[in-house]
Amino acid sequence: MKLNYKTIIGGVFLAALAIRVTVMAVMWPNLDPEVDIDWYRSLGRSLAAGQGFAATSPEGRTLPNVSRMPLYPVVLAGLQMVGGDRLGLYLATQCLMGAATCALTVVLARRWLPWSGAALAGGLMAVDPVSVKLCSVLLTETLLALLLVAAACVWACHRDSRWGWAGMAAFMGLAALTRSICVWLWVPVLAVGWLTRTDLRRLGIFLVVFFAAVSFWMARNATVTGRWFITTTGREAILLSWVPLIEAQRTGSSPHDIGAQFVTEYGWLDFFDNPTDFAERWRRYGEVGAQYLRRDPLWVVKQTVFGSVKLLIAPGKQVFDPVTLVLPPPARWWPHAYSLGLAVLVVAAARATWHRRREVSLLAAVVFYVVLLAGGPTASSRFRAPVFPLLVTLGVIGFTSRSQHAD
Repeated sequence: MKLNYKTIIGGVFLAALAIRVTVMAVMWPNLDPEVDIDWYRSLGRSLAAGQGFAATSPEGRTLPNVSRMPLYPVVLAGLQMVGGDRLGLYLATQCLMGAATCALTVVLARRWLPWSGAALAGGLMAVDPVSVKLCSVLLTETLLALLLVAAACVWACHRDSRWGWAGMAAFMGLAALTRSICVWLWVPVLAVGWLTRTDLRRLGIFLVVFFAAVSFWMARNATVTGRWFITTTGREAILLSWVPLIEAQRTGSSPHDIGAQFVTEYGWLDFFDNPTDFAERWRRYGEVGAQYLRRDPLWVVKQTVFGSVKLLIAPGKQVFDPVTLVLPPPARWWPHAYSLGLAVLVVAAARATWHRRREVSLLAAVVFYVVLLAGGPTASSRFRAPVFPLLVTLGVIGFTSRSQHAD
């Protein structure tokens, strides 16, 4: 019997959903029911209660949060209003999101591949261990992957339409409201537009729609703090993650202890208490972080390169660690095989990018952008998950396409 496209897309969706629900069910007895990583759940509770974008700070005060982006807490708040504050509801929704991402991967890959190749791309996405695990972790990566693959699908199918560029901008704007790393996505998009000689009106439409979404959150932060910015995450990552590693290398102290010392000295930048103190913390975080990074720029470059490689091929053995009551036993053989497979996939994706660069330019640019910005000493395999649908599509194209340069 000949399979049609609805059967293939539906089959990938159902298979991916079954895998994710099974893993969630197996892990369920060991999952912390009150998990609240990065205050996402608390922010959702506050929004659902009509108390604004606020959470309890480490000092024990309920304050406006200025480090997290709003869309994921809004999704959690909506689920709470419908079905209550239940971990199972959140994770079941994420399993649906993950399965939808796999189905859209088939749609995306079909732009360049026959249905067999598109089904292979969707199947690889469906069984990817990190993507499967993250559906059972209360973090933004699953939602972000769905938004980015949706944006890529719109671009791949409607790149010659102004409305296609507007739709891509809308999904990328939502991605920026999910994770701050996507705030600068307009840069690789403009680069691709320039290289492919895209009509300037389409690029203009993209910028208007994208910045309409981003400026909304900047205006919120300006209203709360009196300062225009998207998030404090970048300054925090430098001072509390990068700098402690630099100091640990120099002094031999623990990076954790050095980070705790910085927090004691400079305070937390995640929350806004009053204009004077927040402005002082903002200034000191920026100045001290930049001062340390300027001391050893070569170290920064090395860590970015090593972190990018780690992000691309790390097996994700510790994805469940922050959310489990008892740590699972360490895996033995599969992480090595998985990393080897990822390395082969990355090489194939690079081959596809080289030989069909004009056709797949946006996919490659977005993957490169996320890997570059998320790479570093604190890089994690979970940061690969949002662009894995794009990476696996490029990889399958590289495996199956003939070596011919694009015009």
